[in-house]
Amino acid sequence: GRYGELGRYVMAAEALLPPGTQFRGTVFLVAGYDLGVAAPPDLLLNVAHPHFLADPRELGFYATHEAHHAGFLSLRPPPALRDLQDPARLREIVAYFTQLEGMGVHAAYALRKRQGALAADADYAIYTDPAAARRATARYAELRARLTGTQRLLDAEIGAVLEAMSSGERVWYRFGARVAATLERDQGRAALVDAILHPARFQ
Repeated sequence: GRYGELGRYVMAAEALLPPGTQFRGTVFLVAGYDLGVAAPPDLLLNVAHPHFLADPRELGFYATHEAHHAGFLSLRPPPALRDLQDPARLREIVAYFTQLEGMGVHAAYALRKRQGALAADADYAIYTDPAAARRATARYAELRARLTGTQRLLDAEIGAVLEAMSSGERVWYRFGARVAATLERDQGRAALVDAILHPARFQ
């Protein structure tokens, strides 16, 4: 049945999580909000989102993405989202979410490739289009450069960086996926998985 099929997509996330990390939560199908949300141990998928309405296959791939988040978050909770005016604090937050979202994107890559679905989501252009990969890398470097130094940041500066990284240009999804793919290619899957608990290796 469809629930069993969705469960297989959820289980696929375990390939990029430490051994023994299993999804023990519930997948909630909801109407409203973002594409998906991980709230360990559970995850929510917004079946009414235009992305899923346009291509229902995407629901499975995002189940893998969010299930990886659920595992990652349970192993390494995010930094507190406070004192964002401190550049060092914001650098820490950007690094965390670049790895979280990049690994979430990469967790569904193998499934998408096998099913010929890489073109269905713009985040995956970095795997097939070298120019897209270069753009994501350059944009990340440009945004990250705004966070150097010690001078406190203005709210407008913080907002511009976070908007580009997340919902706007999705830089931390795309650059993060490129880092994940490169790390797995060069050092192996075990090294990529190990980077969840040793994030200095995610670069």
